[in-house]
Amino acid sequence: MKRFLAIAAALAAADAHAAPLDDAINCANYATIDAVCREQKDPSDPLLGKLKTAAGVLHGRSIRIGAQAGVSKEAVGALATVANDKMTNEMSRKCDNIKVLRDQYEGTCRPVMDQAYKDTLMMIDEIMKRKGR
Repeated sequence: MKRFLAIAAALAAADAHAAPLDDAINCANYATIDAVCREQKDPSDPLLGKLKTAAGVLHGRSIRIGAQAGVSKEAVGALATVANDKMTNEMSRKCDNIKVLRDQYEGTCRPVMDQAYKDTLMMIDEIMKRKGR
């Protein structure tokens, strides 16, 4: 019941900023699921580090977008759980069926995921420059 109330509150609060928040949550979840499935298939997949980094950045971005929209971190988490459940159900909870998600989210989310990873590299580079390395 608490989860239902949190989700209802989150949906009501997020309504005005639904598109940016939904996009951020969907891309963060897609990146996470893509990483999990790739890791299950091949733990040495060279894209894993990039995907995991992008997923972390995008989850953080979801929380920031939610905060800007007046949505609590807990409510964003509840919305992310709903989105994750929807995505995993769409692929019948089997990584063999991830093509269903790729068809739906790859075009929209891949550029966002790539940019999140590049932003992280630029941030690390800037920190290293400040430290004189």
